[in-house]
Amino acid sequence: MPRKRYSKYKKPPTETKLASNEVLEDTLATFTKIQQRHTKTNIETSDSIPKSKKIVILPAIAIVISILFVSMFFFNPPVSNSSPQTSTGEQIGDTIQIEMSDITNTAKFFSYNDNGISIRYFAVRGTDNLVRVAIDACDVCYTEKKGYTQVSNNMRCKNCGLDFAIDNLGTDNQQGGCWPSYLPVTTETEVISIEISDLSLKRFMFA
Repeated sequence: MPRKRYSKYKKPPTETKLASNEVLEDTLATFTKIQQRHTKTNIETSDSIPKSKKIVILPAIAIVISILFVSMFFFNPPVSNSSPQTSTGEQIGDTIQIEMSDITNTAKFFSYNDNGISIRYFAVRGTDNLVRVAIDACDVCYTEKKGYTQVSNNMRCKNCGLDFAIDNLGTDNQQGGCWPSYLPVTTETEVISIEISDLSLKRFMFA
């Protein structure tokens, strides 16, 4: 029987058909070569950056990180939970009197001993130079016994971190809430008078 001939443009099917495992091996080898070329390109690109630029970039990154850290510290300084040093004021009869000249725009803390319980309060001048007085506790967070600390023109609750404008003490804090608790005072020319009975009403906040 004569042997079947194939044209030069066609090959026998047995010569063009590969086994399935051979196809997989060929595909895997091709993929590996492509991956190696891609990795080599990335390495060459990294190596192409001059060392002088790398030396400049690293300190620049360190400077940016330092600036961000300092900014966070400056605009949101850490709050100390320690109790402030306090004065007692001068007791005259049923009142506590504080010299106006002793009060500045830096909060000054005072305490009154009510049968073994120290009731804390503070006095500070606002931006209008008027003296504000309030209890160093609030109707919301008083159970934590942390009080307030001054941050610029605000008093910050050491428990919840909220800020309250010093200029609004004596008015906005009369309704309670997280404000420094309201303490009625009598302001005279040279002294501030505080009724001891008003301080005693706040005793529960420190007991």
